[in-house]
Amino acid sequence: MTNTAIRYTAEFKQTLIDLHHKGHSFKDLHEEYGPSQDTIRKWVHAATVVAIDNRTS
Repeated sequence: MTNTAIRYTAEFKQTLIDLHHKGHSFKDLHEEYGPSQDTIRKWVHAATVVAIDNRTS
């Protein structure tokens, strides 16, 4: 069986992540660039930094 999955470069993924952060919807990015909305959503989620506040009051 042949692996037909499309591989995207890190630069391409980062471009779509940046565009999403600038206000482009997952749907718009999908329609213009091709990867599924879910795939783009996963890239954005994976690139999102979560800050944890360990201070105690």
